[in-house]
Amino acid sequence: ARAAWHVPVARVGAMELDDVVDDGAPVIASLPMGGGAVRGPGAGKLCVRWGLGNELRIVRARGPADAAGADADDLGTSQGAAYVVQWGCLTGASKSLADATLAPFERLRHRLDLAAQGDPSAEPTRCAAAARLFAAAVSSQLSAHADAASERSAAAPEDASAAASAGYLAASRAAWQLCHTVFVEPGDGTGVVSGALVEWFRENANALGLGESGVTERLRALLVDIAAVADEKNDEAMRDSSLEFARKPEDAANYWGCFKALVALGWTDAAVDLAHLHSCWDEWRMGKASAKPHAELLEAVVALLRCAPRLERVDEAELVEEEAFGDDVVDKEETFGEPMRVFGGRASRRGGGERDDSFAARRRDRADARDRDPIAAKFHATSAPQLAAFREAWTRQVRRVLDDNALFDSCPDADLAEGARDALRAMAGEESAVARAVGDDAGWLELFVAEARCRFHSLRPSGDCAALARRCVAARGAGASPEMDRLLLAILEADAPAVASACSKHLDAWFLANVAELLVAAAGGESWAESAFAGAALRRPVATLRGASQAELHLVEYGAALATRKNTRESAMRVFPRCHTRGAGACDAVARAAAHPPGAAYVSHSLAADADAAFEAAERALAACAS
Repeated sequence: ARAAWHVPVARVGAMELDDVVDDGAPVIASLPMGGGAVRGPGAGKLCVRWGLGNELRIVRARGPADAAGADADDLGTSQGAAYVVQWGCLTGASKSLADATLAPFERLRHRLDLAAQGDPSAEPTRCAAAARLFAAAVSSQLSAHADAASERSAAAPEDASAAASAGYLAASRAAWQLCHTVFVEPGDGTGVVSGALVEWFRENANALGLGESGVTERLRALLVDIAAVADEKNDEAMRDSSLEFARKPEDAANYWGCFKALVALGWTDAAVDLAHLHSCWDEWRMGKASAKPHAELLEAVVALLRCAPRLERVDEAELVEEEAFGDDVVDKEETFGEPMRVFGGRASRRGGGERDDSFAARRRDRADARDRDPIAAKFHATSAPQLAAFREAWTRQVRRVLDDNALFDSCPDADLAEGARDALRAMAGEESAVARAVGDDAGWLELFVAEARCRFHSLRPSGDCAALARRCVAARGAGASPEMDRLLLAILEADAPAVASACSKHLDAWFLANVAELLVAAAGGESWAESAFAGAALRRPVATLRGASQAELHLVEYGAALATRKNTRESAMRVFPRCHTRGAGACDAVARAAAHPPGAAYVSHSLAADADAAFEAAERALAACAS
């Protein structure tokens, strides 16, 4: 597990030899060596030991005085240096994200403890509710950090590290939100995830590695071409000539192909905006009679798009506020001096504390909240049967427009008529039309989302998602990123062990530990929690792990990553107490080494007050492990 993280190796610095050799850690390897300060073959050795957390200590030690080739007058003391190698450390945005999500993690664990102590029949429901709140809280933090990283990357395009950080956080957000959609109360309890998958893809398409043929790249190229058309129209030379031969926005390459793809994928706002760029609207407003048939046909398509039924979803900002401002308060001693709120209503409604309005403000500032169409809001269903009824009535309207031959025959623009007809057929759920709408070069993920949007509007995660995903992969082949394919397919198949395995290869210890906690908590509320594909598989004791579960192992690895650096070691002392099998030993190792972090031998020791505070924190953590 230590070798799985592909992170740069950092040499922290040299230390006195005795500080490493006499630290009591067992020697992993002892290799003969020569050259440098140690003369003669076999005159010295290279000792490798585990340090604290994700750390190796490498020591070059002089052999005994009577070793072959050694100086007889030499006492055998070494001038060789000791180096500390660390990996998998949480720094920068990862450290900030870990700090921001540690309190929600502790609240999740306390909610699960309360659920286990109460009525056994209510435990699954309360576990699922706790998982839902935790998922929303982490998703909100991931979104905030990913957006901030994206802004930093845009401000410094030459900074490769900023771009890599932004891409990693965006991919982490996409993976987390898909786990939330599939594993945690799918469809807000209705079990229907089609609409949620469409929204997830729309919000995270840029982070999914769709390649050059993906909808995001095609749309970007189209907008560049449309901008070029606008520049041509404004050009002085073009203005002096006849506008009859000037290019129009709909003449841009792949205009109708992108429009059909946006319709099939459920990117309604983008599809409507693209339709409104058509020149017929301006011509009709100026009284040009020949533009009327074009505008009428496009207007019918846009009206149906806006009225497409969808399942009403709980606002994430409300869940985040609920998670942070419950009414019951945990003893401060159990949370290292910080009050913790658990189940209950919002503090602002009960007078239990100040309400943080940042979540509500973020909700108001979101594009979908600002531009919400009141007409579309009338077609939001609150249950799966209601959604099916709305969908049936809406599909009849789409068919009625498709059967109106006079509407299409009156439109002289063949490209517009064909594009509108193909879009309507995809909206009506025709299988071949959906495949054509997303494009022949589109990958399996785009086809999967389009099928969920247009044909399988009652898709459920307990088998339906997996079957549809496998069929789409068979039809379109692997995507541009094999690693992303493996992760997404594992999630869509609701295979929790496979999800953990994929995350361990491509995501950091923070993500792996937290997603394992999420899947384990969500398993308490699923009707298929006993299945090997649910999160319950991660909480079963494993004999090869000496009784620990897979989820606990991931949590220990997360604690080890935090324990490696001094500035995150306090957080590690809050993580290890949640590891019931291995937490005590790991916490004890951190406590014993707290006064001697890597490099402490050549810098001044911490102040006494800091040492006392660290000792008290370690004492509380060890007591929590033992309880």
